[in-house]
Amino acid sequence: MRFLQIDGQSIQISLGAPDMKELGISFDEMDYENTATRRAVWQVLDRARDKTGFDAAKGRIEIRAVASRSGGCELFVKRTFGDFGGDGVAYTKENIRTSIEKSEREECVCYRFDSLKDLACACRHVAAREFEGKSAVYFDDCGSGYYLVLRDAERKPTLPRFVRSLSFLSEFGTLCSAPCADSYIAEHCKCICERDAVKIISENC
Repeated sequence: MRFLQIDGQSIQISLGAPDMKELGISFDEMDYENTATRRAVWQVLDRARDKTGFDAAKGRIEIRAVASRSGGCELFVKRTFGDFGGDGVAYTKENIRTSIEKSEREECVCYRFDSLKDLACACRHVAAREFEGKSAVYFDDCGSGYYLVLRDAERKPTLPRFVRSLSFLSEFGTLCSAPCADSYIAEHCKCICERDAVKIISENC
């Protein structure tokens, strides 16, 4: 079980197959309306609180469960201001194992920046290296941060190489290493530059 706090308002929790077995649940049977699922989810959230300080019990939250190739799942948890009633939890479930395994899937790297200044510096450095892939920028209203999403133009299974080639960005921001981080960011953050973000931000900020 691994915990990655994306920002002050959201956390990503990786559950492997052994973790799922220990909790007595499987992804196919996960349903927040089910007592066993609710119990297991809150056991995990309690561990997340103890490890990271992220307390999901304070306020309303959204929980998104995504299947992983290992037989486990990823839980994306975010504090929200939505009114869900009941215990204040909105739960969704998505099985994307098939789409993740498609060979044509573009390799993707996401970084979070605390300020527009840091984002602009990062974009200028990426542009200086003649980056040819796709890029987009998102803004997180709750965490007040910026996300730069970069996609490899080669469309080959070379994610480790792609990540290494962009490691210099750690001087300006934080790598979001959670699986499917791009999907989470696209769903929960506001897109402020959908295409050619590196070029546009580096030239105008």
